[in-house]
Amino acid sequence: MKKKVLGFFGITLATLTLAACGNNNKNNNSGDTDNYKISIACPSGAPLMAISGAVEAENIGHELTLIEDTSTIPSIFQAAQNKEDIIVAPVNVGTKLYNAGNSAYKLAAVVTWGNTYFASQKAGFTLNDINGNDITLFGETSINAGIAKYVLAKKSIVPSNYLYPNPDEVKGANQLLIQNATAMVMTADPMLTVAKSKKTITSYSISDLYKEITNHDYPQAAIFVNPDTYEEHKGKFDEFFGAVKETCEKAATNPSEVAEKSIELGIEQTKEILTAAIPGCNLKYVKASDAKLDLAFAATEEGLKQYFGNKAPVDSFYLF
Repeated sequence: MKKKVLGFFGITLATLTLAACGNNNKNNNSGDTDNYKISIACPSGAPLMAISGAVEAENIGHELTLIEDTSTIPSIFQAAQNKEDIIVAPVNVGTKLYNAGNSAYKLAAVVTWGNTYFASQKAGFTLNDINGNDITLFGETSINAGIAKYVLAKKSIVPSNYLYPNPDEVKGANQLLIQNATAMVMTADPMLTVAKSKKTITSYSISDLYKEITNHDYPQAAIFVNPDTYEEHKGKFDEFFGAVKETCEKAATNPSEVAEKSIELGIEQTKEILTAAIPGCNLKYVKASDAKLDLAFAATEEGLKQYFGNKAPVDSFYLF
């Protein structure tokens, strides 16, 4: 696999050229091979694991740009001429931009369904321990923190303070979890599994708590598609989606294979840790129309709707 580093919106990002480039044939409905190279932007972690099998498939021509700074994701959606064919991003980000008329990208499928957890080394740790005490979250303005606060509020649990690590990211929260025996934090897999390999930790799935409260699943990260290039190269895109679906299914049946492919793409964990962490990452391929009810609920629910643009997206937002 050939690797190269390119500039992306003024920020240096790792770009992996993963398959041979060919001619841009648009004869998708004929017997001819479409050699179009799909351009993909994706952050690391669970979203990258979800698409790892498709990215590693030698027969699907594409270029992958790893998003190192997730704060740039909105600018990727709004880039001139829709530079990327596919953007893997938080569901709420793509939804909010589309609702505001600032993005033409459509939702193709949701691929992760919540990998965040409340966790602590405290002996006998329960959610009630958070009541009246400090808890450290990450992503202060993100849906990750929003979902955590929503769940606690619905459980009538009121922390004394919400704290955020510096820098405000999951690695900082997870480091606190490992180093402070009394700290209560929100962390995420695969980092939680790293912490559990070092300390005895009790954790509670925020997506499970959300499901218990709302009877809905929490759509976390998704594949967004440039509808113009999709129509021009539908067969090529559908081939990619099929490979992603297969990868997400293997996360349940053969997590070691998904771990291996993810490590090849640059996720810096051991195969043992990543294999153990994959079930907690909640990888599942759900096409857009089948995720519609869960997304519409979150987008109109008090306490969450502001992260989605305060309304459910119109039907045209769903690619299929």
